Amino acid sequence: MLILPIENKVDWRRPPVVTLVLIVVNTLVYFGMLIPDEEAIDQAYEFYEARELLEIEARTYGDYWHQEVLKSEADGVPVPVEAALPPRDLEELQASIFWDLGFDAYLREHPPEDAPRTWREDRDRFELLRAEYSSIGLGLVPAEPTVITVFTTAYLHGDVWHLFGNMVFLFLFGFSLERSMGSLNYLILYHVTGLTSSFLSIVIQPDSYIPTIGASGAVSGLMGAYIAVYRLRKIRFFYNFGVWFGEFRAPALAIFPFWLAKELYGQFFSDDNVAYLAHIGGLLGGVAGGYALSFLKRGIDEEYLEEGAREDDWNREVGKLEDLLDEFNFDRARTVAERLLEERPEELNIWTQYLNILRRDADKPDYHKAVLRVFAMTPAAVKNASLGAFIEDVFESYHDAEHPKPVFKQAKVLRNLGLLFARTNRLQNATVVAELLLKTKRFDEGLKQYLTALSNSLQAADRQPEAERYRKILAQIPKAQTAG
Repeated sequence: MLILPIENKVDWRRPPVVTLVLIVVNTLVYFGMLIPDEEAIDQAYEFYEARELLEIEARTYGDYWHQEVLKSEADGVPVPVEAALPPRDLEELQASIFWDLGFDAYLREHPPEDAPRTWREDRDRFELLRAEYSSIGLGLVPAEPTVITVFTTAYLHGDVWHLFGNMVFLFLFGFSLERSMGSLNYLILYHVTGLTSSFLSIVIQPDSYIPTIGASGAVSGLMGAYIAVYRLRKIRFFYNFGVWFGEFRAPALAIFPFWLAKELYGQFFSDDNVAYLAHIGGLLGGVAGGYALSFLKRGIDEEYLEEGAREDDWNREVGKLEDLLDEFNFDRARTVAERLLEERPEELNIWTQYLNILRRDADKPDYHKAVLRVFAMTPAAVKNASLGAFIEDVFESYHDAEHPKPVFKQAKVLRNLGLLFARTNRLQNATVVAELLLKTKRFDEGLKQYLTALSNSLQAADRQPEAERYRKILAQIPKAQTAG
């Protein structure tokens, strides 16, 4: 079962810097440790074999194995017959001893009988060499935690897929939380939830010598914080359950029992190597931390949290507009379109629908006023390709229609349009604007500047005859001004 929020989109104008840095650091640590880890394991294995520690420790390991079996049975965990005895194959036995950190602790209290005097020194040296392997030296061992490992464990991963999964979840939850609570609060919360995940592992499994690694605890903390920050706000979630998938809306808090139940099920009924206790600890810590920030009103951007609701309202209104157009209810559709443009005047698809509605009565002033509003956006279109293309479409449609064209009597509007077309290499329409300007008989400095720019653009486009024509017109403008 997978449930993920899809409420917000990343605003790359305000990129989630801390989230991206955490992803980069985790990735660099993983790939940076690959070669050193291989070398550390090779050296530790070579040392173990060179000192013949297997021959010294094998019998003691059998006693340790028997003790662990008895503990499991006493805890009500049945042990299969094939697992009641340690491996018989020497390579498998050596590998089992090599990776069993619990045996290290057992040896400190039960050294092998008849062990040579150098054995303890050799064993300590072997453990130091093995600790060069990142998962052992920097991973959290609940039975023997250190101040360092409770932090470093969150930056280690078992394989590339473990890393990839954690980083995907880190990004999905991180970018929204960083934006809503601020970079500093977010960074602190990330590490605090990592600590709570480690703390729960230590408290619940104080005898475990299996290293816990990965950012899963901290990521689970972000999931919990997400729930606490959004609380009862209805947000969109994506779900996947077997072959079924889709999306739904629900209050954020309603998802918490599902996430917690999934981790509890994994802890008690799964036999994989996932550290579910770390997930649970992080999840609970994230909920507590998120609620604390919300209660203290420390850095929570409530306006950002409401963006999803506003987006839903917008989408509903757009859907309503489309339905009204399908029903040919143009009067009501116009009202909805005007309301939408008042909220977001830059939405070009709404402008298209609005102009189509008004064009039905092209002889009325409202249509021409709307076209004039579109042309008023011309200065911003020089650096906005989609806006420029839209304005060009409106211009061509307006120019080619049979209705009166009062907008084209305004020289300033035409000059702005012409400059846009000339600067964006729409020279055919730029020349059309030039002819419209000449018809206005406003032979002023503005016309002179525009025709100069147009002739230069035509010259650069190797359209010499047209460029020369406008230069001749330019030469006559002063006479026209004097005669006027």
